[in-house]
Amino acid sequence: MKKIFACLIIIISPFIFCSSCKQKNGAAGDHAANANTYFLNGAIDSAIKEFQLAIQIDSNNAHAYYGLGCVYNVQGDFQNALLNFNKAIRCNPKFALAYYSRASIYETIGEEKNAFNDLKKTVANKKDFFPAVFSLARMEYSKGSLKLADSGFTDAINLRPDFYLSYSMRGTCEFKMGDIDKAIDDFNNEIKYNPSHTLGYVNRGVAYGEKKDYRAAIHDMTTAIALDPTWSESYIYRGLFEYKLDEKDTACYDFRIAQKMKNPQADAYMKEYCK
Repeated sequence: MKKIFACLIIIISPFIFCSSCKQKNGAAGDHAANANTYFLNGAIDSAIKEFQLAIQIDSNNAHAYYGLGCVYNVQGDFQNALLNFNKAIRCNPKFALAYYSRASIYETIGEEKNAFNDLKKTVANKKDFFPAVFSLARMEYSKGSLKLADSGFTDAINLRPDFYLSYSMRGTCEFKMGDIDKAIDDFNNEIKYNPSHTLGYVNRGVAYGEKKDYRAAIHDMTTAIALDPTWSESYIYRGLFEYKLDEKDTACYDFRIAQKMKNPQADAYMKEYCK
């Protein structure tokens, strides 16, 4: 019963519009500004030409390289995107957005170690950059570094107290480290900030189950099912908690629903509990 779900959703698009970058004055800056406008309006070829013109005038224009990297990233040309993010970082080794954007590509192509290192560099250069703080904590979690992940999600919560996934992930860390009460507190906040998030009720229900508060656990699973009746795990958990209360008929009914939904665990539970 100790299984609990963790949301690994990436919370930001793999690029950040370069219109937020401050450009140098003069012709290079004018071309870069034009490129931003083209980019934001979907005129990709024109954006590329303008960024290239900016770079021809000023070969050390980190923001122009970054903008060009963003454009190639949108096109799915990761090789050229990485090339230009690399150049942006060489021009400005403290360019946090370039590290973050490069990290997103590394993660997309499966280079987890490089992604992790770039996220660390992003946070080192911009400690208040919430997407990077959250993503770094998420990667610590995926590596099994629960204490570091827990600390990272706390930092994310301090930066943005209303983001429900930070509570979801920190609660999952706390659950796995055995602090069920703290986990429930975080799942409460997850639900507070997103009352329609099915996973929050599932996770809190599992945590209540660990505390043997089976009525509360069943209530949360019932809410989860009402929000998303297609998620078979909710029926499995509700059935297990019902069985703990000697409600065999209703438990088997839930296992049967999960079985019809092709849940891989349902057959075993039907054989064990519903003979």
